Amino acid sequence: MNAIHSIGCIGCGNMGAALLEGFAKKDKALSLYGYNRSPAKVERLAPLGIIQSASPDELARTADLVIVAVKPYQVPEVLSKIREALRKDTLLLSVAAGIPKATLARESGTARVIRCMPNTPATVGKGIFALAFAQEIPSAIQTAILDLFSLLGLALPLPESKFAAFSSLIGAGPAYVVTMMQGMVQAGITLGFTEKDSRRMVTALFEGTAVWAQAKEDHLMALRDAVSSPAGLTIEGVNVLERKAFAGTTVDAVLAANARALAMEKSWHTLRPIKNLWPSAWSTLQTATRESSYCCRPRCGTLCRISAFFCQKQQRTRLPACTGHNHVLQFVKLIAMGPTPRMWEYPAFRHKRLLYLAINL
Repeated sequence: MNAIHSIGCIGCGNMGAALLEGFAKKDKALSLYGYNRSPAKVERLAPLGIIQSASPDELARTADLVIVAVKPYQVPEVLSKIREALRKDTLLLSVAAGIPKATLARESGTARVIRCMPNTPATVGKGIFALAFAQEIPSAIQTAILDLFSLLGLALPLPESKFAAFSSLIGAGPAYVVTMMQGMVQAGITLGFTEKDSRRMVTALFEGTAVWAQAKEDHLMALRDAVSSPAGLTIEGVNVLERKAFAGTTVDAVLAANARALAMEKSWHTLRPIKNLWPSAWSTLQTATRESSYCCRPRCGTLCRISAFFCQKQQRTRLPACTGHNHVLQFVKLIAMGPTPRMWEYPAFRHKRLLYLAINL
């Protein structure tokens, strides 16, 4: 398969829907499929010719390219559902943050995986996409994927080792830009413009300046000097930015984001799936996910058997009762499939002892 004729997207939230919508508008020859737990999100895409799949595995059997656009903690569960449905020539692409190619390949059972990192402007067709391809994907198919995503913005092949840097500069970039835009809007209001007019002018300013800078080959500082007349008002404003180290502060912001991204990647690689480390625990967890009787009910004061199992292995006192049946199941599934760097943000990990045990398994 050197051409992509059909694309399916599992997860049709903001990013997933934006990708399907963009492909539908830019390439009418593509067959497009969508699946979401809330069918209404796919139904609203029907006027664009996007077909709703009944299940993730049905979508996986149909599409040449399967896009996984769910939240990171949901990726293992999705991959387990489609594992048996993926054809040998199917391509699997994930836009979930922080999930490395090795994990995608292990959990899906296919080596033809692609890791993609988009930024938020992709939702309006002006995205920047970093794509890391598995070695098993031929160069002709890689080119086809890059051409496909180029329909929605700028698509760049990038080694996975650069994804943290890309996320810090480009993924987080819109937040930096919008922060500066807000400062200029506030200045406009201070000068007497309405908020509406100030915002319209500032957004048009950024759009026009970006197009102008892209059209010129001059150094960016040369473009700045071209606007700054001797003894004029522009150089007065620029001098204030220089005294406040505006450029240096921007660099510091990107480097701080990069340090955080590297720390998150390190935590992902440190937390390995329990099934590789502790086969007996894996077996217990599999049983627990099937039998609700293994878990406690809210405020019943009974310890769930899973927590007791962990405590026994760690030679620690028993844990307090969990806050609810669903939280226990969520904890079990996340640990069983492989923890994520952000797992502690979910309700199942509000018990610090559970988090401690999860990290130290």
